[in-house]
Amino acid sequence: MGRIQDKKILMVIAPKKFRDEELNHPREIFIREGASVEIASTSFGEAGGMFGAKTKIDLLIKEVNYDNYDAVVVVGGMGAPEYLWGDTTLQNIISNANKSGKVVAAICLSGVVLARAGILRGI
Repeated sequence: MGRIQDKKILMVIAPKKFRDEELNHPREIFIREGASVEIASTSFGEAGGMFGAKTKIDLLIKEVNYDNYDAVVVVGGMGAPEYLWGDTTLQNIISNANKSGKVVAAICLSGVVLARAGILRGI
């Protein structure tokens, strides 16, 4: 297996209009390489992607304990500005995970979350 075998990755998505391939393609790779993946969002149920993908939400952002994960990946899409950019709980998760030396990443539009969390200063 790969370098991420047995790692636990949190992927954060908007409940509506996340970018399908920004969730599905990395998630498939993570799982194929031996990591486990959980999906968090601002609401429970089934989230819908911009192009019709559907996925189950495992937990709410407000329930996330960043210590339980090796990496946090924020997925983009047109729902990110509405649901993720201003989420201060998510910003705190990102900031604390980064301070703890965990891998923190954002795809496309969700880079704003990292900026608002303050972890891009000085880069």
